[in-house]
Amino acid sequence: MNLKKATAARSGWCSCSNDDPKGVADKIITKAATQKPLVDFVDDHGVRHQLFAITAEGDIQAIERMMSDKSVIIADGTIAIRPA
Repeated sequence: MNLKKATAARSGWCSCSNDDPKGVADKIITKAATQKPLVDFVDDHGVRHQLFAITAEGDIQAIERMMSDKSVIIADGTIAIRPA
């Protein structure tokens, strides 16, 4: 989201894939999804979309640690962010 805001890009939905063999992100995302979504709507094709926030500092740091040595490739293929 920060990249989208900084570039004022008008892109569609993006997704990314990463290696998380210990399931760090999955556990945190599953926990976040028990909260009230920030966004919750059904599109014209009948697909429900929900956006949840991860706000606990410990959870954010756990994901940062897990991702610190990994590359991120955004599924639309236009941007790749690699660790420094």
